[in-house]
Amino acid sequence: MPVGLILMAVSLAATAYGAYQTHQAGKTAQEAADRQARLDEQANEEAVRRLEKQQAETEATAKARAQAAGFEGESFAPALQEMEKEHKREASWERRAGKSRTDLTRWQGGQARKQATSKAWGMLAQGAGQASGVNW
Repeated sequence: MPVGLILMAVSLAATAYGAYQTHQAGKTAQEAADRQARLDEQANEEAVRRLEKQQAETEATAKARAQAAGFEGESFAPALQEMEKEHKREASWERRAGKSRTDLTRWQGGQARKQATSKAWGMLAQGAGQASGVNW
């Protein structure tokens, strides 16, 4: 077997292995992003749960203070309803913001995988071109 053919085979094998490693790195990046997104979802749900608990305590305290000060239900009801509406808006916003963050993390992981796959194909094409003497 001619030496040139052996060198070409070794070069192609090294290129293919490098392309494979690049592709695997992209898969690993996407998997890591998915894991991070799941952790972020859990953290966000816990943050929303704590926020809602704090809001319920704030509302209960406001009711108790109003009653202790002698306010009747009718006179205090509009203020309490506005507080509850604002608390619901805050919790809803926090949920949406958390979902947006996790969606972005997942998208970035997918982009990393696509970029690595494209790079791997480029490496293979370049290696094949060099082995065949064609400059792609």
